[in-house]
Amino acid sequence: MNYYFRDKLVLYQEVLTRIIECMHEGSKTAHEGSPGVSAEERFSHYVRTFMGQVLSNGRACRAGKLMAREMADPSPAFDLIIEKAIRPNSVQVATLVSELTGLPPADPRVGICVGCIQSQITGLTGPVAERMVPGRHFTSDIIDFVADQVIQFSLAGMRAVAQQGKSPCSKNFQKSSEKS
Repeated sequence: MNYYFRDKLVLYQEVLTRIIECMHEGSKTAHEGSPGVSAEERFSHYVRTFMGQVLSNGRACRAGKLMAREMADPSPAFDLIIEKAIRPNSVQVATLVSELTGLPPADPRVGICVGCIQSQITGLTGPVAERMVPGRHFTSDIIDFVADQVIQFSLAGMRAVAQQGKSPCSKNFQKSSEKS
């Protein structure tokens, strides 16, 4: 092992690189949508597909669990995950959020919405979630039910953010927060 990989970190980075490559295929599937469908339908497709990959019991599930472990207890390889997996996926989700809210992609509220969406999905992958599900097994019915909840909650939240009209960077936001 040391001859080929030099040390355990390099081996681990190689494993993560392979997992990230597999995740890109899954991400591509999650972000693909039929031409001409609404942003809301594409968002629903993304959430259902991504949750199905993360919560199923196959290869994607094992990759998701490794990613969840890195999120909870980052190794020196964590930056690789940020740059090669999380950031590219977040950019694509931000494009959808921007379209759904009518806000520019660079608006901080778009980034916060993306974080909330991803947190809902990844928050349902850990040991607590497994223990809350009957039989500790995510069936396709349970995955669909949870995905529907994430979709509806996220869409309602994005509508509320879009109607809010205040950006944390706007003068109106700063004035209202100064009054409190």
